[in-house]
This record gives sequence, C-alpha cells and structure tokens, in this order.
Amino acid sequence: MEMDALIRSISLRDRHYMFLLGAGASITSGVPTATDCIWNWKRQIFLTSNDTVAPKALGDVSLPHVQRRIQHWLDDRGAYPELWDDAEYSFYVNECFPRPADRQQFFKKLLQNGQPQLGYQCLGLLLRAAKIKWLWTTNFDDLVERAIPSDHEHPLLQVGMDSARRIDDIRREEPDPVQVFLHGDYRYDPLRNTERELSADSLDAACRRRLVDLCNDLPLVVLGYSGRDDSIMSALAQAYSQSGRGGIYWGCLSGIDPPGRAAELLDTARENGVDAEVFFISGFDDFMSRLARWWLRSTEYRGSLESLLASKPLPAQFSLSHLSPDFDWALSNAFSIQLPTELFQFKMTLSGPDGNWKQLKSLIAERDIEAGFVKTHVLAIGRSSEIQQVFGDRLETEVEQVSLSGDEFSISNGIVRQVLQSAFVASLAERGFIRDGRYRLRLPDVQTHSFRNVAYRYSESVELGFDCIDENVYVTLLPDVRIHIGEDACVDSETIKAVKRDILWRQRNAEFWDTIKAWTRRLFGNEGWRVVYPPGAETGFEFTVAKHGPLFSRYLSSKPKVTPPAVAQKAAPFEQFSAFETNEPYLLFGNSGKSKHPITGLVNSGGPYESFNELLHSHRDIRLGVVCQEGRENLLAQFLRRFGQPVSVERGDDDDYVVDFPGFESAFGCRLAIPSPGDPAWINCQIPCDGTAVDVNRRITGELTTAIRQISAADQVDVVLVFIPSTWKPFENIAEGALSLNLHDQVKAFCVQHQIRSQLLREEKVSNERSARIYWWLSLAFFTKSLRVPWSLANSPENVAYAGIGYSFDPLQESRKIVTGCCHVYDSAGLGLRFRLGELEDPIWRRDEFSRRKNPYMSRDDAYRLGIRTRQLFFESHSDKPDRVLVCKQTHFLDDETEGLLSALQGIDHVDLLTIQFDGAWRFCAFDPRKSQAHGYPIRRGSGVLLDSNSFLLWLHGNVLGTNVKNDRWGYFQGKSRIPCPVRVTRYSGDTSIETLSRDLVGLTKMDWNTFALYRKLPVIITTPQKIAKISRLLGRLPVDTYDYRLFM
Repeated sequence: MEMDALIRSISLRDRHYMFLLGAGASITSGVPTATDCIWNWKRQIFLTSNDTVAPKALGDVSLPHVQRRIQHWLDDRGAYPELWDDAEYSFYVNECFPRPADRQQFFKKLLQNGQPQLGYQCLGLLLRAAKIKWLWTTNFDDLVERAIPSDHEHPLLQVGMDSARRIDDIRREEPDPVQVFLHGDYRYDPLRNTERELSADSLDAACRRRLVDLCNDLPLVVLGYSGRDDSIMSALAQAYSQSGRGGIYWGCLSGIDPPGRAAELLDTARENGVDAEVFFISGFDDFMSRLARWWLRSTEYRGSLESLLASKPLPAQFSLSHLSPDFDWALSNAFSIQLPTELFQFKMTLSGPDGNWKQLKSLIAERDIEAGFVKTHVLAIGRSSEIQQVFGDRLETEVEQVSLSGDEFSISNGIVRQVLQSAFVASLAERGFIRDGRYRLRLPDVQTHSFRNVAYRYSESVELGFDCIDENVYVTLLPDVRIHIGEDACVDSETIKAVKRDILWRQRNAEFWDTIKAWTRRLFGNEGWRVVYPPGAETGFEFTVAKHGPLFSRYLSSKPKVTPPAVAQKAAPFEQFSAFETNEPYLLFGNSGKSKHPITGLVNSGGPYESFNELLHSHRDIRLGVVCQEGRENLLAQFLRRFGQPVSVERGDDDDYVVDFPGFESAFGCRLAIPSPGDPAWINCQIPCDGTAVDVNRRITGELTTAIRQISAADQVDVVLVFIPSTWKPFENIAEGALSLNLHDQVKAFCVQHQIRSQLLREEKVSNERSARIYWWLSLAFFTKSLRVPWSLANSPENVAYAGIGYSFDPLQESRKIVTGCCHVYDSAGLGLRFRLGELEDPIWRRDEFSRRKNPYMSRDDAYRLGIRTRQLFFESHSDKPDRVLVCKQTHFLDDETEGLLSALQGIDHVDLLTIQFDGAWRFCAFDPRKSQAHGYPIRRGSGVLLDSNSFLLWLHGNVLGTNVKNDRWGYFQGKSRIPCPVRVTRYSGDTSIETLSRDLVGLTKMDWNTFALYRKLPVIITTPQKIAKISRLLGRLPVDTYDYRLFM
C-alpha cells in the first residue's frame, strides 16, 4: 500500500485507526532500538570478557565489520544464539544483566536521555486534536506523555502492568486518548525483557482480550515494531485468525521487507478476509509529520503544526573581540572602492524569436553601454543620449536615473554587480590593456614559454572581481596568463591548463605579491584611482579606488607579541580585516602516540591507531586478490614484490615530506599476503580493444567485474587490486551525447553492490617502481580497505558529530530529475561512521555563484527527510544524541533547506549549517613583519580572515611548521605551487565560535585515509559525500543499508 493512500484513509475517520509503536519510533528521540540494545549487550559481554581490547576499537557497534568481529567471537564460544535468532533480545539482556533490578536500572538510565522529537511532537498534537483514541506500545519510555502540549484538554489515560485491569473500564466513546504499555512503564512497572517474561501467555489477560477485541473492529497501524516477542505476536495472530472489520498496516523502512513473523501474520490476516498491507516509510518522524500535515490541514491546529515544523533561529555572529592585535599581518589582493550610486532604468519592447537577454546583448554590442534585466526593467550604465539612440522605438518608458541600495549590490552574483563590474573593466581597458572576457584584462605584450619541447605564446593578464562585505565594496586583482592558440592549432583544454600551471607555479608568495604591486602600478599608477564610465569620458559614472591598498589583515591573538609603535602607525591605514590562526591538529596513533605528520607518526609514534588483535581480526595478514591484463602480469608481480622490501626516497620525490618506505610489515605491523600469477587469487584477463570506445569500455567493465566476483567467491581476500594498463586510457572516460561512462566509477559501483573492497592501479604508477611515495600511498589504501584504522584525530571534543551533504546527477541528461543525495556522518575523532543515500523527490535547480552552473537544492520536505536520515545515523552510531552537530555542503542553504534540517534535528543543543566553497577572488600573502616585506613561504595553514558576522575565509591549504622531515624548523608547503586559495565559510544557522569551527574543519582535512598527504584541500565531510553520491548514481537501486564508506575509496 502506498504511504500517501494510507494517510488519506486515516484522515477520513477521526479516532478510528489504532497505532502500535515499537522501539523504531524512538530512535531519533534518543532511545535505541531493540537491535541496537542487542549489539550494545553483545559489545559489553565481549569487552568484559576480553579486557585487553580497548573500548575505542569497537566504538561504532552499528558498523558491519565491528559487528562481524563481535559475532565471530560469540560464535566461537558456542553458547550464544545464532545471529538474528528471535531469542537474541531476551537472551542477551538476561546474560548481560541477570538481576531484574539491574535491567530496570539499565533501561531507566537509557530512557532518561530521550527527548520527544518531531514524530512524537506531531503525535502529541494529533492526540490533543482528538484524532487518535488507542495507542499501544512495546516501549518503556514516557515520550508520548511528554510530547502532548501542556494545554491538552483531554488527559492521556495510561494503562501499565500495575493498572491493566483499568482497560476493561475504558469505554469506546470516551473522549480521552488511551496509551497501553504492553511491556511496562520504566517509572512504575517491572519491565518485561527476557524470554520467559515475553512468552505467549505473559501478556496480561485483560490487555490481551481488549487488544484482540479492538483489532477485530478497528484498523491497526504498526510503526517501528520488529515483531520479535511472542506475547504480542500471539495476541495479534489470534485477532487476525478470524474475519473482522479491522485491518492491519505494517510500516517498514523503505526497501526493507517486513520481519518474517510479521509477513506470516499478514498472510494469515489475508487468508481470513482481513485487509493486511505493508507500507514503506523513510522513518517515524517523516510519516507522523506527513500524517499530521494532511490530517490537520483544515483545522484550528494547523498553525501549531506549522510553528512546530518551522524553526529557523538566526545564526550567532562571528566575533574575535576577545583577542588582541599581534605583531603580524597578511597582505591581500583587494582595494576598497566607491561605486556609482545611480543607474539608468527603463522598460523595452521585445520582439522576435530570440530570448530577452540575447536581444539585449545584440543591441548593446560594440556600444559603450552595459545593461541587464532586473525583473521587467532594464538597468543600464552609459550615456543617456546613446541609450536613447540604441533603444529608440523599443523604449516603453522614459529613461530615468534611479538610486541603488546596498542590498541590490550585495545580492550574490546579482545583475547590478555584473553591470557595474563590467563597466569598470571596460573603462580600465582604455588605459592600454586588451579586454579579454567580461572581467579580465591582459597586456598587449606577448612572451614565449617552452613546455614539453613546444613553444607557447602567452600574455600576462588579471581578473578583476567585486565583492560586497558589510556594505563595503572591494575590488580584487587575481593575476593570470592568457595562452595564445592559433586558429589552426589543435591544443586541448587540459594541455592549456598544464602550460598555465607550468608558468605560474613559480609565482610563490613574494613573487605573487610583487605581481599584485605591478598590476596596481599598471592599472592606477599613471592615470589615477578615479575611473569613469563610459571609457575615455571626463565625466560620467565614477568608480573611486582607495589609494591605501592593497589592504592588510592584522592577526589577533590571545598572547600577542609587542608591536613597535612606528610599524603599527605605518600599517594602520591599510588594515581592514582581522585575522586569526588555528594550530595544525595532531593525529593519534597506536599506544596514544601523537604527530602532525601521518607518515612519521605511523613510523615513530606507535604504529597504526587500530593494530592487530586476535580477538578483533580473524587473521593478521591483509590478503590481496589481483585482476591483471594478460601480458602485464610479470610487470605487476615485480612491482608488488617490493612491498616486502625497503624503498628509499629519491630526490624530487617530495623528499622534504616523504620518508623511506621500510616495507609493509615494518610500517603497519601486519603482513601483506600477495598472490602470484597462477594462484586462485590472481586472474589474468585477455580483453581485446577493437570496436567502438563504448563497446570496449563495456567489454572491459564486464571482464573485470566477472574476474572480481570470481576471486571473491573462490578465495577469501580483503582487497581486490585491479590493474589498469595504459592501453585502456582511451576507454576510461567516455561522453557521447547523453551517455557518460567512467571505468573507475563503474568498477567501484559493482564492488559496492557486492560488498567487495577494491583498489585500482594504473600502469604509470607501476612503471615508477622506485617511488617510495607510491608504496606508502598504496600500502595505506590496502591497510584501510582491510577495515583497519591508521589514525584518528587527537584531542577531539567529545559527543560531536559532523555531517556532509553531497549530490550527484548526470549533467548530460536533458531531464535531471533523478538526484542522489548523500549524507555522510563522522564522529568527533574524525572517524567516518556511515552514510545514507536517498533520491530528492522535489529538487530545486538554482544557479550557484561559484560554479556558475545550475545545482540541485532541497525542498523543505527533502531537507527534512535528509535531516531525519542524518539523525537516525547519529543515534544508530552513538546510541545517544550528540551535543553538537556540524552540517556542511558546498552550495548555499536555501531557507527551506535550513528550516527542514533544523526541524529534523530538533533537540540537539547546537546545530551549525555551513557552506564551504573555494573563493575565486580573494588571496592573501604572508608578511614578514621584521623585514617589512612579503615572506618567502605562503600564508600559514589554519589562518582565517573574518569577513563579516556570518562568514570568514579559511586557509585549509598553506604553510605548515613542524612537518618538514629535512628540518623541523622549516615550513612545508604541500604541492609547492604558487599561493594557496582560501575557502569561504558561510554560516546559515548555529552559535559555535569561529575558532571551534575552524579547528573542526582543519582537522577534518587530515582524515582522508585514502592518502598519506598531510591534508586535503577540503574537509572529508565535503569530499566523500560527493564521491559516494557520484558512484551510487550508477547503482541499479540505492542501497537501503548504511555502508562503511571505505567501500567507495
């Protein structure tokens, strides 16, 4: 049965449908399910029996590999029930807590932390509105009672084990709602948990009789109940073993079939002519909110429901007022600028097949006019006479000058900004530059650069950007180069990018600052800081650039160094922003060793965080399977043998960061078991490459997946290594019309579906067999994908959860309706817990300022559903609600998204919603205050610049002290190319301090276990959800279960 059809049916008859709630209804309110409790008890039994195992090694017991480790130990003991046996619940609660008083105390402590969330709040509102009469529950908690509004007119009649006889006295026509505790109320009753207490004849006779009687007459909706205990299931079986007017509707999470006993019960009901259906929901909260929204839509309670659903507190303001000025600055590429305060406005007649914008651009081409549409009006800058001449008879209104407000300019990527920015660049072009695009200028001089034995001609260029911060406008200068390619030349875009990188990579901190100063002199040195539009005019629309620039940002600190007064006085006119710094985080390794550097930390600080333990791992070795192209097996076998040998770092192999590779076993404390050609775990494939690219791609994918499946079925391996020869390069990425094929993603999607961990290895890596870097990186991949943990974050705050949201869609498809949303959850130590996928039902498409393309956004309902899935992940993983949650994505949050997410995450004390995007315009250079010049190294990683009360720049990429293996006092700049680009962090909700958020984000850049790099340029909560969603788009159906994300690495 469709959920929406059931909701419509329920709302037709007030007080007609009964509800039976199980533990699944209380997950998001902080109460674990029966399954969660079982694994909690198994974990406690395991740990108390094996005191050498650290509890942190089994931190998230909801993960499949952790469960397998515990279950393997239990099975070896031979005295415990089989996995998923119906007797598990009663057995393990009795085994863990044999004394009834201890069981009572366990549940009392467990339930006191629960807080009624949206599903229960909606249920409370429905009870207040007298929509529901009978509510049966197997839960021990008091969430229903606490969820009912305080002004409830009809008291909730509660029937527990101590008052079961009262149930016979309750009349059907009585207006008060009734809640029956079938297993007891933890506050008053002895609880029923064990097999004897839950046996078929254990349910109170009066409660059983009334339940059977009502089920014959009234339909029953079951939510969050597993059907595990005999006491209730036998009563329901009795009720539906005879015909009746009632019905039973069993709710299951989407994609999950009903439990076996529930399916049998429904079959029995159907055989006796009773309406019995399964309906699918995404969660209790989602179902109850949909039901309440529909049922209360035309009632006096609609306003109360909307207030419940719409909670959007304003974000707290970022502040650095508690810090003092330090003897340090950062140098920006920005100037303050005063813009024209008026523009021309008019309406024009549009005609012909071309769109509005195309007609407008055609009219103003080759004219000194810049213009754009704002709703039905045209805003333009230029000479009034020329505008009158160009638009002539098309003018529907007078051309009038209108004043501009700060709000109009501050709108991101708005038309007013585009018109003024384009006019400014056009006027500057008249100062001896060539306009090269709407916002770019280049020098007329042409230089030559040799790249891969080819001479390329290029010119220096600069991109000019406008930004509005707190009603102040800034113009930024971003130096670049323009590569000149002749019309007959055949050079692809990737080659052009490589040539530009080769020219610019040497433009490091001091050289970049010199280039900024050079462009400042070129643009403003001769003809002044006043720029007039139209170009060449003496009067007109004026842009005035401030002479005190480029602007500085002064560092603030809790322990500032003394600044010489003369230096402070000289810098003061240029200071516009405040900067701060976050220290480089430490990683935690085995035996509590700490290091900033992941490789030296592994070698010198105690080995991996999760080392081998015979109780946790079924075997010490990490076993590889290999899929190789026929004819390349000797090359690959020779390469793999070197994992057992030391490999020295060679000069140029990032030797100020990478150390000698000591061999896999010495580094990781376990052996890498590598098969040889001809072994069952090594399969060679002979794949011909004739035919179309699409045919070859599909042939390769088919052969590889068949071999991977064969290895996994025949031999127990931890990771399957797939060798990709260079001859397959033309077939790895194919885009033909609406068809898009990516070999990597195709293989990964197959492996995810079959729970196989895989590693792709390209031939060019194998050819470079003397690179210690390659052996380190591959070793980490093998170790991590064997479900072991190399490191975690040290000194992490407790009870904090991080969630990243990513989307995937096919941009080549004309209809982009199918959008996969992924939420990936990390705990406070940066350990990636689990992820959950779902399709957006009603995506909103908006153009994003930074990517300049249309991206999907969530409707309020989609955001709410994603928030509920996120919340479920938190509680399933933590067995408790976190104190603080940080949710991040790369596109801005619409109001609907903010309201939906906050509504779903109610009850969590601190929820921050952040957008993290690379900033395309702002750059800052490190400054050496003692030498009063730009520093040789770039800005320090972890530096931040406060822009306004809701946003700041943060350098996740930059210079790091204490990680250079040649000299600990030297800095290390990863990549050593040009200067680092900051991310712009914008907050839409929350109250966490700017320092704490920065520490979170900087730390999460170090938690990608797929690389030994010092950090990633974005936090893992941004990168992994996008990667997971992208690969999951290729799955035949979205996975219902939550997976360990290492399958997607």
